[in-house]
Amino acid sequence: MPEKSPFKRFVVDERYLFLIVLVAAITLFSIIFEHILSHAPLSDEGYYLAYAGYVDNHGISGFSSLFKGYLENRVDWVYPNPLRIGYILLSTLWLEICGFSLTNLTFLSFFCYCFFIIASFYYARKYFSVKFALLFSILLVFSPLNMAMAKIALIESAYCLFSSLSLWLFLDYVKEDSDLKRALFVLVCSFTILIKETAVLLCPFFIIFLLFRKLIQKRQVRLKDFLCSSLFPLTIVFLSYAALGGINNTMKIITIIINSPKTNPYALAYGGGPWYRYLIHYMLLSPTVTILGVGFIFYYLFSPQEERSEEIDYFLLFFIFIFLAFNFFTKNIRYVINLDMPFRIFSLLILTKVSQFFSKKNPYFLLAGLVLAIAMLDLVNFNYLFMLRGIGDPCTLILLKARHIIP
Repeated sequence: MPEKSPFKRFVVDERYLFLIVLVAAITLFSIIFEHILSHAPLSDEGYYLAYAGYVDNHGISGFSSLFKGYLENRVDWVYPNPLRIGYILLSTLWLEICGFSLTNLTFLSFFCYCFFIIASFYYARKYFSVKFALLFSILLVFSPLNMAMAKIALIESAYCLFSSLSLWLFLDYVKEDSDLKRALFVLVCSFTILIKETAVLLCPFFIIFLLFRKLIQKRQVRLKDFLCSSLFPLTIVFLSYAALGGINNTMKIITIIINSPKTNPYALAYGGGPWYRYLIHYMLLSPTVTILGVGFIFYYLFSPQEERSEEIDYFLLFFIFIFLAFNFFTKNIRYVINLDMPFRIFSLLILTKVSQFFSKKNPYFLLAGLVLAIAMLDLVNFNYLFMLRGIGDPCTLILLKARHIIP
């Protein structure tokens, strides 16, 4: 893709991007500081805070008690489970530095959001171009879903950060055949699964892409690529669960998680719906990006071979796989937050085509204007839904009511 990029003839000082991200971060920081949502101890946020406090007081050995306590109290089964060792350790370390409070746990979400923007820019610059990375970062900064998750003390911002790092690092080591990057990927991928158990679905996706790369693209794939993308991360995760919580307790909690969609009252009331429900979610949050992203998918599927690239194939396969896989779970847009990144990549790519068609001499300036307009629309959507309406959990019913589509 880089050699085909229409942005290569443009030069940009990367400090401009840093300034944009910094201003956006400071602005959002002020919003977070003034509008922290208050939650009772018996909430998802309260449980994460309690887990971190328990591990801080009892050390790593405290995980065994957390696992047992979770299993013994059926009331806890509808709340976050202690299998999320990675996030509990991350939040414990963060809160030890900043102080144990929900406000400071919210700042961890904000920190992950900022680092996600920085990492996305770095890899977009590497695999597309500097100009593409600049505009892509603007779209990410003003993503209503990412901004919303950055202002509450939930796990999604951390999950988004580490799942996106896993995606980029996998592409990195596959394309460059670097053992060092393989090792780094295995560690990050393992930690991502330990942050949120559903991240285990990344492993079958990586296997699918390796098969696609070998059978369809006719590129070299090594046995160690398959091992690093599945067996090695899963082994690290399994050993972590066994050492900290015990194999028996771990299997029981996994059983509870699998059965949760059929027993959790909240999931039954708000998490059902047809296969296209996630598209409805995204349409309600960011309609322009959703329409553009879906439009690019159809355009790309019917485009000639010379317009295709491995990077786009990779993110398209990821989008389709995650979209389909999470239809078997409770449907909440928070659970597929990592689809927001490919959606915005696709949107920017189709806008590039539009800009080149309507402006032969200076397509980039038209493109930049369109991106800024979309960013402002997303900011308006975020402000209306998550600030004025005070939405905490963007499930379908709540979003539809906020948009006055249903009473």
